Amino acid sequence: MKRFLFALFFGFSFAANAAQACSPSAYNGRGLSQDWNEEDRATWYGLSQGSRLIPLAWYETLRLKDSKTRFADRAVQERYASEFCADSDLPLGFVVDRSDERGDALGLTCSACHTGVLHDGTNSFVVEGGASDLDLQSYMADMFAGLVDVYRDAGPTAGARWQSFASGVLGDGYTGEEGAQLETELRDWLQRRHQIQTSVENGGEWGHGRTDAVAVILNTATVLSGQRAGVTLPIASAPVSYPHVWNAPQMRRVQWNGSATKIKDIGLIDTIEMGAVTRNIAEVLGVFGEIELTVDRLNDTSRYPSIKSSVKLANLVHLERSMETLKSPAWPDVWGAVDRQDPTYLHGKTLYENQCASCHSVLDRDDLSIQVGDAALGEDVGGPVTRMVPAFDVTDLNAKGHDTDPMMVCNVLTHTSWTGKFEQLHNTFGSFRRLVGNKDITALAPDKFEKGTLTLRLIEELALRMTYEKRGELMELQSRDLDERAASFFTGLKEGIFGTDPGKQVDPASIGDRPTEGTHALKSIGAVKQRCVEFLAEQALSGQGDAVPEYKARPLNGIFASPPYLHNGSVPSIYDLLLPASKRPTEFDVGRVRYDPVRMGFAEALEGGSVSAFHVLDEAGQVIVGNFNGGHEYAASLACESAPESATCAADRLALMEYLRGL
Repeated sequence: MKRFLFALFFGFSFAANAAQACSPSAYNGRGLSQDWNEEDRATWYGLSQGSRLIPLAWYETLRLKDSKTRFADRAVQERYASEFCADSDLPLGFVVDRSDERGDALGLTCSACHTGVLHDGTNSFVVEGGASDLDLQSYMADMFAGLVDVYRDAGPTAGARWQSFASGVLGDGYTGEEGAQLETELRDWLQRRHQIQTSVENGGEWGHGRTDAVAVILNTATVLSGQRAGVTLPIASAPVSYPHVWNAPQMRRVQWNGSATKIKDIGLIDTIEMGAVTRNIAEVLGVFGEIELTVDRLNDTSRYPSIKSSVKLANLVHLERSMETLKSPAWPDVWGAVDRQDPTYLHGKTLYENQCASCHSVLDRDDLSIQVGDAALGEDVGGPVTRMVPAFDVTDLNAKGHDTDPMMVCNVLTHTSWTGKFEQLHNTFGSFRRLVGNKDITALAPDKFEKGTLTLRLIEELALRMTYEKRGELMELQSRDLDERAASFFTGLKEGIFGTDPGKQVDPASIGDRPTEGTHALKSIGAVKQRCVEFLAEQALSGQGDAVPEYKARPLNGIFASPPYLHNGSVPSIYDLLLPASKRPTEFDVGRVRYDPVRMGFAEALEGGSVSAFHVLDEAGQVIVGNFNGGHEYAASLACESAPESATCAADRLALMEYLRGL
């Protein structure tokens, strides 16, 4: 019934978007048994979430810096991505966001980052919800540089580059007034993006298949809160492999570090999980949704302090519901059928239970109703759980532990902002958390934002306020039975939590630099660990938290289809991951790469296509912080711990991999 109501609401809008939908050109109808229907695929590939990377007319006209080559040319776009929509020159996952108010823009869908293709040299298998090979950093850098080049050619004595751009956008014979307006719009666009883009370009080399989306989201929240234009933002120095997202709706935590959590049983709207909505809104922040936030609106308590945005909340709910039906990929028989009665498979199962299951629970891929508990919250009740595993030993920085690269988790935990326009406003989301299990809204004592706060808190606040701004869409989704309930809830939320205190208007020009330096710019793993521990101790002393640098260990369903491995994509195959860290490769091809079913991961580069290399070490032979391929040094068996080069160890490793194929 719930899905019927939703489909009824989307009858017209979905049909319109489905016509624009694309599927990967590599899709050969031999999928991996993920059970999506054509409606789900149309949603995944064609439904805009409100991402607006660049105005469409600019994209179609823009030329590369110091070049006559169009940025939109297929040959240029192939530098950044291997997979394209069928019958289109757009990379997979790029879509036109239509807006009467804002104009048309090119944006990204979830599929841009979370759809992969495995090529074995003969077969190609689309992995829906898997990792793409998109090089988003290079895409953004080249686009930004081209627009800067155009803007520098504008002015009273505009040159040929500006004139060509303006004619392409406005048409031949555009007026001086139209040209001046376009110049203003381009200047404003560049100014809004400058701080974020600087952070991205100074963040080291991401390469194909990786992004530091979390840093972009955190920095966007910082800018929106009122950070001064001249302040340098923390650099996006911790790119990670695009995570696979099947089973995400079943989990209490998402993100590599588990920082995005679900909030259960809030008594708001039965068919919408607010933690998922918040996570998805934050994601749109990272792919350039347009946000409008003013001090006057924030302090206008006659209406809820709200934020205008391009976020299409109802579409995000639709995407989330499609994800709820997505199964993890199943190993294809063309690579050798998995025989669950074979002695090798059964031996691998035993090895998994002894060596892996204490962190990585086993999940039934066919039962999508199973909710994966959170062991950190005491939800280990015999079913599958996710576990948080320390990135390193915070009590002894030299101790041998999980010891994976700490950059991503520490960057997130140490990213702080001046609250700017939010200073002395109520911490809405903090109060929202306390609503769980406590329906007496008026009994809550809300906190106010101090001058500085963890940026994660600002993101939660932005997401909740944008959700309220789009409340009409939520009510439409529940029009049969929940209009009154939703309206009553939001009225009570405003009156009971926010009261009538207008807060304190803060002039962004008076705001100083960030309170802390964090870990973003540090160049050694030891320094990252040390500063991370010091910062967390400071936060604990101030009563602002007791976080630990951890990464999430999730069920490994479909793990064969999500190379490369570890959170930062530093290990090319499962075979390599099961080797001692010292034996893992320090350089391998990424981009359009052949999949090796035996090693379960990347092999050599395919002929042609967009290919680059991942490097663990810099030219001086030093580990690149963020690219460290150590950690997760867990042997396939006890034999591998004592004799990693032995034939017994080799057989155990292959047996464990056989079991992993069948998950």
